[in-house]
Amino acid sequence: PSVWTMPLLAVLLVVCMVWICTAVSGHSPQPLLNYSALSLPPLHLPYFLHSDRRVAEVCGEDPLCPFKLEHPHTVPADGAVAVEVEDALLRKDSCWGYEKSCSPEHRFSFPVCTSVDSGWASSVQAAQELFWKQADFGYVRERLSEMKTLCKPSTPRESSLKCTSHLRFCRATNLYLDLRKPRRGHERYKEDFLQQGEIGGHCRLNSRALEAEGQHKSPLQSWFAELQTYTELDFHPIDDGHCDVIIERPTVFMKLDAGVNMYHHFCDFVNLYISQHLNNSFSRDVNIVMWDTSLYGYGDLFSETWRAFSDYDVIHLKTYDSKRLEHPHTVPADGAVGVEVEGHQTFWTCDNKPSILVLTTVPPHADSLGVSTETKAGLVCFRDAFFSLLPRMRYGLFYNTPLISNCRSEGMFRAFSQHVLHRLNIAQERPKAGRIRVTVLARSTEYRRILNQQELMNALKTVTLFEVKLVDYKYKDMPFLEQLRVTHNSDIFIGMHGAGLTHLLFLPDWAVIFELYVMWTVCRDQSFISVQFRKMKMNNFRLASVSTGLRNIGCYNCQDESCYRDLARLRGVHYLTWQKQDKVFPQDKGHHPTLGEHPKFTNYAFDAEEFMRLVMLAADHVMHHKEWRSKQSRDEL
Repeated sequence: PSVWTMPLLAVLLVVCMVWICTAVSGHSPQPLLNYSALSLPPLHLPYFLHSDRRVAEVCGEDPLCPFKLEHPHTVPADGAVAVEVEDALLRKDSCWGYEKSCSPEHRFSFPVCTSVDSGWASSVQAAQELFWKQADFGYVRERLSEMKTLCKPSTPRESSLKCTSHLRFCRATNLYLDLRKPRRGHERYKEDFLQQGEIGGHCRLNSRALEAEGQHKSPLQSWFAELQTYTELDFHPIDDGHCDVIIERPTVFMKLDAGVNMYHHFCDFVNLYISQHLNNSFSRDVNIVMWDTSLYGYGDLFSETWRAFSDYDVIHLKTYDSKRLEHPHTVPADGAVGVEVEGHQTFWTCDNKPSILVLTTVPPHADSLGVSTETKAGLVCFRDAFFSLLPRMRYGLFYNTPLISNCRSEGMFRAFSQHVLHRLNIAQERPKAGRIRVTVLARSTEYRRILNQQELMNALKTVTLFEVKLVDYKYKDMPFLEQLRVTHNSDIFIGMHGAGLTHLLFLPDWAVIFELYVMWTVCRDQSFISVQFRKMKMNNFRLASVSTGLRNIGCYNCQDESCYRDLARLRGVHYLTWQKQDKVFPQDKGHHPTLGEHPKFTNYAFDAEEFMRLVMLAADHVMHHKEWRSKQSRDEL
């Protein structure tokens, strides 16, 4: 048995034996656990130890556990503020919020609601509790309450399958997967990819309960299509020798959204983090397997982020197919994925440029798959796996999440931000005392560019309070980790509506996200709105006076009314947007390739005076934020 399952007395015995052996051998004592593998922000340690009492017990009896400090001291927590680090084991009441033993007053956080939306709740307290369940650690508690056993083992050596409602998240042990005849084609998420008997385990299957969970069957909303043929096997997959390959390392299966769009791809990462809470496991010693039934690669512009979750490269499911090379090979570190072609491995990079690699020797990363380099795949068994929450679930997070209005939180999304920044070593740098760091995000795309960008930059630079930086987050020119460093060291972050504003997830707590691009009001009765744009001349361009009818344009952010406003509420940073319709000037009506006139597909100029008024409002928020003021006080000392 592993040390995780030992009772406390057995742990004490192990401690004694370790110290006796090391004393006799003369070697330095070694810790009972690889604590460094946890790599959690100091602020998170008490919460983790509360939810994992087995680790807490081992740490309590291990003299070398680093979570116990004789002398409390102050360290930077997430780069935002300094916190007093005490013996994490002493803060026994601290809890994320979803644990059964967690009292509300000891939760990691609790939402703030400024008023009550009568359509959602009857009181501020009810609104807070609802938001906590919708978009904070209460969401984890709701999913945990749904968990049910669909395939029950009779003994620990047998298989098991447990899932939440609609198979949005599942845990599996001793999972059997038959990939000897993969039906690969053009579909990334082929619904009949696995037939009866090709996925399953040796356990007692409740087939009716499994069939009843298919209401949300959809590629990025449920795992039902992949698990609907889960079969009750009449053999023990692993113990009876039915596996060509046994994956001992814990495995995470994921179906991914668009890897070239930060907003959509970070739905993947956020749901992976939430799934870690559901599984109560944060180790990076895991395999992440991209479930994809196609023959294609996957372009990933944010591949560095995987290092916050795994020490190994992401593995494409087809790596385990039967008709492959003798030596299975993991995907390259840059996030490209491979397709095998007649003894060659063809990789597609983020630029979709194929390159051929002939494998004539054992690849250097073959061991990262957890398989023998002398074994051919096909029948693959996984000791321990979970199927991660998905990026476009109904009432999921954070794509199309319905949220009660007038509430915000510094809870789960803030914890996600801290977790990722800590593991990617993104630190908060100290600005000059009394200065506010203003970052303007430029766009080099065809549409939604700021036409008078230089004029606005010049206006910002006239304020001595500001340290101004103009950036263009093009992955070819600025690596993603460098983008995160710039974002995390910004007090005011300004940009046009677009996926780049997803960077707000990594702003410091006191920061303001200023989204440029709110002009028209929603026309609820589907009637036309006439908008008169005046003539304007600045910086050698001229906008003509036009009169246009715009049908049902909810151009709070061009038909994405609440997209980044809600994301800011989830993260807990202040959101600001354009306010006066008559002080923003579109270049033309917009040119959608198929829909015709569309406000997302044009460029804009902004009144400089109104722009500066709003930036000064943002600066006022930053300067009055308690954490920013505390940071300034420490810098002065």
